Amino acid sequence: MNPIERAAASLLEARRTGARLDNLPEGTAPSDAATAYAIQDLITAELRPELGGTGGWKVGSKGTTDQPLCAPMPLGLFQKSPGNLKGTDFKTRIIEAEVAFHIASDLPLLDRAYESEDLIDAIDFIVPAIEVVESRYANFRALERMSVLADSLSNGGFIHGQPVHDWRSLDLVNPTASLVVDGAVTLETRGGNPAGDLMRLVVWLANHVAQRTGGLRAGDFVTTGSFIGMQPVGPSADVEIRLSGVGNARVRFE
Repeated sequence: MNPIERAAASLLEARRTGARLDNLPEGTAPSDAATAYAIQDLITAELRPELGGTGGWKVGSKGTTDQPLCAPMPLGLFQKSPGNLKGTDFKTRIIEAEVAFHIASDLPLLDRAYESEDLIDAIDFIVPAIEVVESRYANFRALERMSVLADSLSNGGFIHGQPVHDWRSLDLVNPTASLVVDGAVTLETRGGNPAGDLMRLVVWLANHVAQRTGGLRAGDFVTTGSFIGMQPVGPSADVEIRLSGVGNARVRFE
């Protein structure tokens, strides 16, 4: 196997066994995004029989002008709110509160780049969403960003709330975001997504995926980074996220 195949095989084994990696095998850690995405693509193809095709994408950025990074989300990890997950199946078990955009029409590769107006026309609704962060590494925070990117940016689950069709007038830069654990508000913040303009992320993703896989598809969800950072929860927690103007989503770990 070449280094990309070895890295993908290591991450797949960790997914299937529940073992956690300290790092990728020697000589296989990606040094750039293109290599990390190649590892992602191998993992996605291998997981398709058990987790289905790609149901959407996660995309985020560490700042308002930073290069976004993305990862596919397998359809088998999707649930409608209220969701239920087995707490002991998760070791990282971190909650993120996000806004996800639903793509209503295919966005194939064009002879020009997609612009914001194209994406606004292609989105039929948004949803509040919980992304469950679940890493295949023992301590993903200690690793280089490209190794985390290779592990599909630690995607472990996606639970979405009810559609909001009249979304264009909403403040999606500075909503109030709350985390409720076992009935108690444990965190409330405003404007916490470091990316700022979420549409910048969606436009970037549309152009990236058009080049990489042929384009976003009708029915895809695009989730755009957390408004509450990364919040760990216990193995039997009842978790709700609330985003002002957008709604709420809930998942219970049992």
